[in-house]
Formats: sequence, C-alpha cells, structure tokens
Amino acid sequence: MIDQLLASLRHYADVRQDEIKKGIHSKQFATSLVQSYAESMANALTIVGKDTYINTIQHEADRLCKQIDSDFEAKVSLHKAIDNEHPAFTHFEPKSNAQAKQNNRQRLAG
Repeated sequence: MIDQLLASLRHYADVRQDEIKKGIHSKQFATSLVQSYAESMANALTIVGKDTYINTIQHEADRLCKQIDSDFEAKVSLHKAIDNEHPAFTHFEPKSNAQAKQNNRQRLAG
C-alpha cells in the first residue's frame, strides 16, 4: 500500500512541476497543492487505521516540495495536524437522506 501511495504522491508532484514549467502555477502554490495532497493521504490512512505510514508520506512530501521550491520549509507535521484536528483531518459523517433533503429545503427556502 505505501509503495502505491508514494508513487501517486510522486506522480502528483511531477505533474505540478510540469505545470510550473508551463506557467500555470507558482512554485509556492504547487508546493501547497502537494502538501494538501499529502494531508489527504494522511487523513485516509488515519481513517483506515494505517497511520504508521504517515511519517513516510510526510518525509516524501517534504522532499518533493523542496525539489519543487528550494525555499520550501515544512510548516506543520501531518501527525500534529491530525492531533490538533486540523480541518483537513475532520472525519466525514454522512447525513441520512432525510437530513440532507431537509437541509436542502431549508437552504432553498431561505
């Protein structure tokens, strides 16, 4: 599993580097996208009980971001973000269909 996740993270970073070369993104924005992608992976790993892989994802994301932008400095550890209930790591709890329909009715009426 970790090999597939790392390959996916590397591919994602490679695409961001190509977009920088094309002038689509700045280096800073590209690194924020890579970090966000890594945070999403960490969140998923936590949900499935594989949070032992988070440090590996963190180190690879930091390495890739440093490769994209030599001025990059990691600001938040993925574990710390999870421990502090960073918005990226809040657990999704689906609403029932009845609740969703009621919320939609209220939103449309308001």
